[in-house]
Amino acid sequence: MRMLRFVCLCSCLFTVVLTAPVARADTHNAASCSYADVSAAVTAASSGDTVVVPAGTATWSSGLTITKGIIFRGAGIDQTTIVNNGGSTLVAYTPTTPSLNEPFRMTGFTLNGNYTMNNVVTLNNSAMSPINQIRLDHNKIENCGASSSHNICRNGTVYGVYDNNTIINGQLYSGGNGGNSWASEGRAFGNANNIYYEDNIMTNTVVHPFCDSQGSGRYVCRYNTLTNTTTGTWPCFDMHGNQSASFYAVMIGEIYGNSINLGAQYTEQVDQRGAWALVFFNTVTAAGSASNKVRDEYDDNQDGNGYIQKPTNSYYWNNRYKGALLPTSLIVWDTGVATGGGSNYLTVSATDSIVTDGEHGIKITSGTGAGQTRNITTASTSTAYYVTPNWTTIPDSTSHYSINDSWNYVSFSENVDFFNHQVPFNGTVGMGAGPLSARPTTCTVGVGYWATDQDCTQVAAANCGAHPTAPLFGTLYKCTATNTWTAYYTPYPYPHPLRYSGPTGDPDTTAPSAPPT
Repeated sequence: MRMLRFVCLCSCLFTVVLTAPVARADTHNAASCSYADVSAAVTAASSGDTVVVPAGTATWSSGLTITKGIIFRGAGIDQTTIVNNGGSTLVAYTPTTPSLNEPFRMTGFTLNGNYTMNNVVTLNNSAMSPINQIRLDHNKIENCGASSSHNICRNGTVYGVYDNNTIINGQLYSGGNGGNSWASEGRAFGNANNIYYEDNIMTNTVVHPFCDSQGSGRYVCRYNTLTNTTTGTWPCFDMHGNQSASFYAVMIGEIYGNSINLGAQYTEQVDQRGAWALVFFNTVTAAGSASNKVRDEYDDNQDGNGYIQKPTNSYYWNNRYKGALLPTSLIVWDTGVATGGGSNYLTVSATDSIVTDGEHGIKITSGTGAGQTRNITTASTSTAYYVTPNWTTIPDSTSHYSINDSWNYVSFSENVDFFNHQVPFNGTVGMGAGPLSARPTTCTVGVGYWATDQDCTQVAAANCGAHPTAPLFGTLYKCTATNTWTAYYTPYPYPHPLRYSGPTGDPDTTAPSAPPT
């Protein structure tokens, strides 16, 4: 910091002395991209400074932890390359004093996990005061490790944007602060309190989901180009549910305007096991088949706090698979006729191994005991489904059954907790999309309508993928009382404001123009 001294002299020889602080951000140039030189430059920097790492390739056996808000800048993708050789994380940002909310930006690196680490990049904030000026941009981040590892891992109350990155062979993870997040972070769509993935190129050939989220996490994934050629039926976007009293569900997710190529295999675009979700205007191509799946894994009451962690308040519209609407459904895993039953079980010729883990519900659909629903317990065997609580009427060989992904079979349902795009739409069930003038005058509580002048009979190339030429605009209306529509959601400004304003912005990026009204 410098002190400027101003002296004003007039004919009366009157002198005024003004002393004012002037902030100055310094630039620290690392001598090379070796761990020692980069670490030394980061140590020398103060909050608000810039650390510049020159072009070159280095192998690090230790991870770099940055504890203050700086601009951390490499020479560009494939110009400054860091390869892991033994560390668990290549670069971690963990601010010492989160309440200062210092801007942090990392740009211009290739970071290669070399398939040997937990996380390539980690952003941490265990405090409940958010750090919300985070930007990761114009990096190549690749090759984390096994399927439980992550190219970018967000832990805690971290908000900002990841933009213009090339992300290869690794999950993107968003986790929160457990019960503290549920108690104080709040849930609302379309605001800055989130991590935004936008304008990234993502390619997976080794590990599965593009976005993996759990433990009170949240994310917005918009305008990305995704290619997944892994084998198996892994979802592109995961929204994890609660699994124990201390394992909390995702809180909120928005997925829109993504261009997705799934290779030749069947897979799921979305596997929603928890959260509020808005999923719209995504296009899926080249898959053997595709689906969106929604399911409620475990009882919300097991955390003891009353948080509603099941999928609810969720809307899916104008998602397209090979041009056709891609619906969202609650999966039925098994149906059949029982061979008998007892007070707390149903015997069958053979159980489905995937439904023996306490996550699924069973319903007697007809025959003796029809209408009863129960939770399947982990005690199930190869020929019996054990249930809790006990049957009121014990099923027998006349009993037909059905098993789905809801822990008690009827804990949630379509047109109550999640809503699908309907064509035509009359305001009774599901949701519609189109001009505001076409919105029905009558409506049933809960249904939605996306009002826009953009074409809702397709997902045009201009609407999706990295750097769309016609970004999405519109307003989601909810029916909040019989025949009463209420404006509920509009997308957060694109590009994200951190890309064009403040210390994390680029001078050649301008604010978006207002969408048409």
